[in-house]
Amino acid sequence: MRPGSPPSSTEARPPLTLDAFWRLRGELDNLCVEILNSKGADYARDKELGDKLGNFRRIAAQTGIEPRQVWLIYFLKHVDALAHWAMTGGVESEALEGRFADARNYIDLGYAIWKHLG
Repeated sequence: MRPGSPPSSTEARPPLTLDAFWRLRGELDNLCVEILNSKGADYARDKELGDKLGNFRRIAAQTGIEPRQVWLIYFLKHVDALAHWAMTGGVESEALEGRFADARNYIDLGYAIWKHLG
């Protein structure tokens, strides 16, 4: 902020306390689990095995690329949507909370691919 200029809307807001941050993180944690449970069944498909990485394996086999590369494309889709929000301040087709939760879920899935598939 330049001296003498009015504060921006973000500068006028109070600091985010540690307790408030952890409450927000808990909200996102809950939303992430909710989305993983609702969307995950469609992607894993095999109810007996419950392969959480089934979608990545199938698409990799169909396209001749590695599951980690499939993950990267899916993850970047969510990063791109969040970048659009960061640059424009708006979203058009999906709630912003869901976009953050999806991106975070893909971090977890990427970690699982790395640890489980190598």
